[in-house]
Amino acid sequence: MSAALRILIVEDLSTDAELCEREIQKIFPHSVFRCVETREDYLAELDSFQPDMILSDYKMPSFDGMTALKLALERVPETPFIIITGSMNEETAVDCMKAGAWDYVIKEHMKRLGPAVITSLKRKDTLQENRRSEEKRRESESLFRKLFEDHAAVKLIIDPDNGNIMDANTAATKYYGWSIERIKRMNISEINTVSPEELLQAMRQVQSKKNFRFEFRHRKADGAIRDVEVFSSGITVGGKIVLHSVVHDITDRKHAEKALSLSEAKYRAIFENAIEGIYQSTTDGKYISVNPAFSKILGYKTPEELIGSIIDIASQVYVNPEDRLKLLDLLSVNDLVEEFEFRAYRKDGSMIWLLANARAVRNEDGSIDYFEGRVQDITQRKGVEEKLQNTLDSLRRAVGVTIQVMMSTVGKRDPYTASHQMRSAELARAIASEMGLPAEKIEGVRIAGIIHDIGKISIPAEILSKAAKLTAVEFSFVKEHAWIGYEILKDVESPWPLAEIVYQHHERMDGSGYPRNLKGDEILMEARILAVTDVVESMASHRPYRPALGIDAALGEIEKNKGTLYDASVVDTCLRLFRENGFQFKAA
Repeated sequence: MSAALRILIVEDLSTDAELCEREIQKIFPHSVFRCVETREDYLAELDSFQPDMILSDYKMPSFDGMTALKLALERVPETPFIIITGSMNEETAVDCMKAGAWDYVIKEHMKRLGPAVITSLKRKDTLQENRRSEEKRRESESLFRKLFEDHAAVKLIIDPDNGNIMDANTAATKYYGWSIERIKRMNISEINTVSPEELLQAMRQVQSKKNFRFEFRHRKADGAIRDVEVFSSGITVGGKIVLHSVVHDITDRKHAEKALSLSEAKYRAIFENAIEGIYQSTTDGKYISVNPAFSKILGYKTPEELIGSIIDIASQVYVNPEDRLKLLDLLSVNDLVEEFEFRAYRKDGSMIWLLANARAVRNEDGSIDYFEGRVQDITQRKGVEEKLQNTLDSLRRAVGVTIQVMMSTVGKRDPYTASHQMRSAELARAIASEMGLPAEKIEGVRIAGIIHDIGKISIPAEILSKAAKLTAVEFSFVKEHAWIGYEILKDVESPWPLAEIVYQHHERMDGSGYPRNLKGDEILMEARILAVTDVVESMASHRPYRPALGIDAALGEIEKNKGTLYDASVVDTCLRLFRENGFQFKAA
């Protein structure tokens, strides 16, 4: 060994001190020595020299080894202390060791000093290591205690042999409602609602596996029963394995799980028993799940058969695969598509019409994960619609023939009225289109315009063609044409309210029109349009009793009375057609 030791020697004889030095240098050649023989010098060296070991003569004239030992134990208790003596009986040796000496060496056997020093140093190392371990243990226990006490979660220390609660933290007292002293006198079976046998079995599991998770129901001081999740692990305390249990209240979670379970069961029942077909499909064209109604709609016995059979929805289900591409494009933009109609193949190859409501389900990154939706078989409805459309087409043709007959009748009797109606109808259709009205209303106002003066067939021809201004009586006859037109048309089956439009085309927005003095929203939009076109065409065209006033005068009339006599939106549209869009009446 070559370690350098600091050796303090308490000796009154220099020869004995040198002897000690020689023996130690054989083992520790680089050692440093200090020699003292008085109490004062000894105490000074203890403080300044800080020796690794003390060698002291047992008996000296002014100082003795037992006093030096006592002082060393007070000042440097972990420093090895070896008594060196010329002679020592067994009783004295025992007294020295009891007093705290680490060893003793008789001067006649100084060769034993080296081994004694080595043994003492090893013992010192062991003691220091034990002390460090003890300090670490205490620090660990202190940290555990702090973490245990201050942790927000409920914590219990339980004796697994009998279930007694050995300790609890502050969170436990707050949660359960008992004091710490009360809890520490309780058995875990007083809190847990399961039987003691089940608890013991659970605790044995923790002992064998070191940690475990349980779900229990715990009783609180106020009698409330709460669902808890318990994480237990085995820890060693005083050589005994005890249970360190962390308790989390999961009552709300259990309620939520129960509600979710009920909801899922309800959804599953709805899914399985729904009349509508319900499905989920992948972005690449496969079905993830379908309900029995969906498989039945497509002619498959079970959802499993359908899912296993269809590997490409676009080609196997859609009659026109482009329809699926169109649906996917719509879903990629809007995420939701309603009332999407398409033709589909059934298993046997027959074709049906389906109505789909679908939505795209996206991932957290915004990309589409899958599609889901509902479908209805509307084949029967489409058949009815087709028959209805055929009926409407037939009705339109019949109405068209009727209109042609009426126009022919009016034209033969009064060519001016026939021309006026055609030109008014042309302008009415243009105004309705510019206003963005539905196609059906546009067609209706055009047809109504063609026959809006049909009632004039009952007015004497001499009045209609009179070159002079009409008398009050004659004008009263003319005003009857709106009512007469209604009477002629009211029993004609038509997709449009032709009779009512004709009846109202001389009404005015302020109620000053005839024959019923209707006003505002009481007047059909088609009639409001014809009221404007009737005036514009009449003023712009030649009359038997006066020459044409021109289109500027006609537009000036409706502009002046916009919102009073005539609908403002209709007037604005009419003015825009002539002044911005270049509309012109066709030559008669």
